[in-house]
Amino acid sequence: RKNNTAPPYVQMARVYNAAVTTLRHHLPMVSHFLHKADGDAAVVQLIHIQVEQTVVPLFQFYINDRQLNVVAKTSQRIYTLLEERYVGRLDSIASSADDNLTNEMDDCGFRMEIGSLADVDGAMEEAALCLQHAESYQRFLSHTVKEVNKARQLRHEKIQEEKRLAREREQWATGMAQAPILEKEEPYQPVEILPSHNQIMEAVTELGGYYSVIERCLLLASMQRAFASQPTFVELDKSKALKTSLVDTCLYAARRSAQRGFATGHCGSASALTNFCCDTLGGVLLEVMTRRAQDSGVAKLKPGDGL
Repeated sequence: RKNNTAPPYVQMARVYNAAVTTLRHHLPMVSHFLHKADGDAAVVQLIHIQVEQTVVPLFQFYINDRQLNVVAKTSQRIYTLLEERYVGRLDSIASSADDNLTNEMDDCGFRMEIGSLADVDGAMEEAALCLQHAESYQRFLSHTVKEVNKARQLRHEKIQEEKRLAREREQWATGMAQAPILEKEEPYQPVEILPSHNQIMEAVTELGGYYSVIERCLLLASMQRAFASQPTFVELDKSKALKTSLVDTCLYAARRSAQRGFATGHCGSASALTNFCCDTLGGVLLEVMTRRAQDSGVAKLKPGDGL
């Protein structure tokens, strides 16, 4: 039953919890009494179908209500503009413009077209919860299917063992000469209870794609705020060297995005966020730090210098 006042991820979590509770309560009894009629497989299929019919419309409602397809396209465009701005493709344009134009292009329209950093961060938390709950349910369902097949295999091996003992008793009772022809034991074939791909996986893949694109843009926009602020330096005690907070701020943004990506439990989103963080730190941050060093009058070291 839909509750319009609750967020979509809360409604999905209630459906998953109800399905898990039902399976844990009823599956052992059904597997014990109705395994000969494939009741264990049937109850798993029945509950999964009910979950699919309830959760997939919630996924579609969430994607359409948040307009994630439009936001993802806008995020991709803004990310490209921000990356070009700091990597160097728009370097000649930025260097020839005055300060007003530079301030106007600060976030390339991120706040106006997508939202503030806090609002987008909250939206990404919500999307991550939707992915996390779905992945947890899929893992539980996969484990349940394996346990059902494991119980079936144990019963199959027990039946084969009883047949073997019955043949041995008959051999000893009738004599070796009149022993019947030994039957070849049939190996157990696992039952395909659920298909390898289902509608929930498709919905998770769609949401994960939108989430990865928006999260990548949020990461670069968070780093852009650090780039646009005035650099602050802290003098270390012994070495008299200067330490800037720019790197710490960018590393914090990258760590937050990476941890949220891993928390989803979705392999595609986690791997994509890992690549995005590495590319952003190794490309954009390194380029900005190099320019800051050159603007401060520090010449770029040649190979062999400074050793």
